[in-house]
Amino acid sequence: MGLIGAGIGSVIARSIRLIVVLVIIYRYFPVLALRWQNVVEACERSMVSKFVTITYPIMVGTVIWCAGIFTFNIILGRMGQTELATMAVITPLESVGLALGLGLSNATGIIIGNSLGANQFKHSTQYARWALQSAFIVGALLGGILLVAQSALLSLYGALSDDVTELMIMSFPVMALSIMLRTINITLIVGVLRSGGDSKFCMNMDFVCQWMWAVPVTAMGAIVFELPFTTVLLLMTSEEIIKVLPAVWRVYSDKWVNNLTENTERSAA
Repeated sequence: MGLIGAGIGSVIARSIRLIVVLVIIYRYFPVLALRWQNVVEACERSMVSKFVTITYPIMVGTVIWCAGIFTFNIILGRMGQTELATMAVITPLESVGLALGLGLSNATGIIIGNSLGANQFKHSTQYARWALQSAFIVGALLGGILLVAQSALLSLYGALSDDVTELMIMSFPVMALSIMLRTINITLIVGVLRSGGDSKFCMNMDFVCQWMWAVPVTAMGAIVFELPFTTVLLLMTSEEIIKVLPAVWRVYSDKWVNNLTENTERSAA
């Protein structure tokens, strides 16, 4: 069935996963199960207003970020088929490398969200600092593993042309840097800042770092100055470089420390 079969298989797999998750929740974790009373309470005006206030920056920020990724691919597509093919290989490798980083950010969000909900603000700030240290270590390890295993990874792609293989070899150091920085940023932004409802700051930071810096300089480097692919890739990664500084500053400012389960925001500062 080809591509259609792959799509159908993906839908079936995700449907089965949804059913399994619902069964586990309702059978073993009933406190998490959705009840009609929860729906009624969620429709209260104050609850809806609070939900929209917290979530709309996340939704808008996600759209902005996805649009930026789409724009990066358009820019790379204008560089040539070899560059676009190289990026097609880089993207899944980065996704696999970031899997552990995503797990760390999700775990951080659970731990910090729990402590914030219990009004344990000092513990929350301590967890945030531990998360930063852990993200740096995990990101560095992931980047190092990528560099060490680059030959083995390339051997998995038996049909790569010599040009693509050469570009991949030159791109691995940039990929390693990108994975390390993205692990740190994902942990701080998703795991820490958003746990305290600091989503508007995250949205503004994503917009500035991506659309006011990374997208313009990448477009100029690729289209105007016709820089080499690895340099353009580094310009794309510069978004993560300049995003680390405000993310770390925001975490240490403790302005994100709020209990989202209460109607009033409380800060540890």
